[in-house]
Amino acid sequence: MAAQGRFNAQQMKVYTTESSTDTLIAHVDSCEINFSAETIDITTKDSAGWKEVIHGLKSGTASISGKTDFSSANQIGALTTAFTAGTLLIFKFKTANVGDATYAWSGYITSLPLSFGNNEAATFSCDVEFTGAVTVATLAS
Repeated sequence: MAAQGRFNAQQMKVYTTESSTDTLIAHVDSCEINFSAETIDITTKDSAGWKEVIHGLKSGTASISGKTDFSSANQIGALTTAFTAGTLLIFKFKTANVGDATYAWSGYITSLPLSFGNNEAATFSCDVEFTGAVTVATLAS
């Protein structure tokens, strides 16, 4: 099956990867990847009054949020353990559609708020800072 092109974002799932095994993070309802780059100022007196820059260090972060489930093996318990231990995790964003892009990176959890509002679903969010490059691949069969 060919890549699907545009798609319903609900199909994008978040996984942790260990020993080449992808394990779904349960009950995620939103996920986001942010890429950014610093710039290096190279302005001189020859720049005619305009700032000039070149591309510098690249970085990335991801945000994941969902409904808290204490009974799920790969959810808040696993994320809390990794955060507390300072464990480097491998995260992957992917759909189930062969030919679609997958995004994988190593990163550390930098924030893990849990929310328990009155008469509301318990929720979590998880912020991850990349270390090293993101790998963009095509989902194989």
